[in-house]
Amino acid sequence: MTTHLEAAHIIPSALGSFQANDGEAVDRHAKIWVNLRRYFPVLRNMSFTSEQINLEKNVLMLDSQLHTEFGQFRLIFEATGVAHQYRIKTFPDTATGPIRNLPKNRLTKFRVHKGSWELPDPNLLEIHASIANFLHMSGQAEIIDKVLKDFEDCGGLAPSGSTNIEDLLAVSSLSLLPSSANRTPDSYRSADK
Repeated sequence: MTTHLEAAHIIPSALGSFQANDGEAVDRHAKIWVNLRRYFPVLRNMSFTSEQINLEKNVLMLDSQLHTEFGQFRLIFEATGVAHQYRIKTFPDTATGPIRNLPKNRLTKFRVHKGSWELPDPNLLEIHASIANFLHMSGQAEIIDKVLKDFEDCGGLAPSGSTNIEDLLAVSSLSLLPSSANRTPDSYRSADK
């Protein structure tokens, strides 16, 4: 069996992007990283900042469909106690197509193929898993998905005025961060130190 692989960021690449000339974007970026470092002190211990989003230790190669599920926090890798071996965990909202060929025991071991690349950092995978578990346990994943789906289904704001603007803006500010295409070389300064 073969597939097409994509580079998947563990800590999302959007969290490394902001427009340096947009005060609100800089403020949002700083708040996100202050909270990440507060709730995940291992980031401070690793000295991991937004400037390190594209380091090898924050990237793994995944099938394109699995990448989507991983990026949406519907597929995670939980440590097993064996170096670089993980149990693949999915959630009820995970698409069934991408996961049909996962190992029956849901175990995987990360390896480097043809090179001397750095393997994904177990601490970053643990943070990703913690966020996904929280989103699903708290029900926030379903709320975010519903608000975004409702907005997509109506093609914009409802003419009747029934669109829940407050929920839409809250979800948008959490999940739709500026793209890295808007980032300039001058914007690589750290707002989270």
